Amino acid sequence: MRTIAGRRALAILSTPEAAPKGRVLAYHGVGTPEWGIYDTPPDDFRRQVTWALEHGYRFVPASSVAQGAASEMDLALTFDDGLASVVQNAAPFLKELGLPSTLFVISGKTGGQRLDWGGIRAAQSMGMSIGSHSVSHRDFSTLNAAQTLEELLDSAAAIESHLGGRVGEFAIPYGKARNWSQSAQDAARARYDNIYSFCERGRFPGTIGRTALLSFDGVGGFVAALEGRLDRWHD
Repeated sequence: MRTIAGRRALAILSTPEAAPKGRVLAYHGVGTPEWGIYDTPPDDFRRQVTWALEHGYRFVPASSVAQGAASEMDLALTFDDGLASVVQNAAPFLKELGLPSTLFVISGKTGGQRLDWGGIRAAQSMGMSIGSHSVSHRDFSTLNAAQTLEELLDSAAAIESHLGGRVGEFAIPYGKARNWSQSAQDAARARYDNIYSFCERGRFPGTIGRTALLSFDGVGGFVAALEGRLDRWHD
């Protein structure tokens, strides 16, 4: 069986997909090596963003892509799990460049490698929008109706209580079609404006696709992602 890195390398060699109207990029850590493939080294992250700017891409809020108000040269930056490394290593760089981004936080898991509420407020003060990534990051396909509502509603309520304002965006934990359901989609749509997956092709109907960036992608993998070569990659 090929390794994840090997399957990723094969995907990079695939045929480019048609450019969507904007692309939402999905990161996790930016300097949290314990997150394995879901951590991007800070230098790689800065090189990726710099490459995009130098090649005419524009960074916009994820909501602009979700609402169909973006062009094929528009990119949105999102970060899952509320990791402290994002505020340490990504947010200051993005603030310096004046670039928007969205941080999806797990309301019931704060502190340690993840930001506490003070850190989340700091992220917000540096220009990051804050969205929900559920209360406890459970696989929604395993939840009953009451648990689903708890994960969806209580997470938004907690974020709003700590930060003020309204939370209108939700990123599905694990993010594949198999991790979601129509009942979860219906409940989420009643509470949130935009619901994000963790893949492009094969995502659950009605969700907003995102392109995952992994630890070993570097600039080459980043370029392949922008070309759509990784749109069918679902690991």
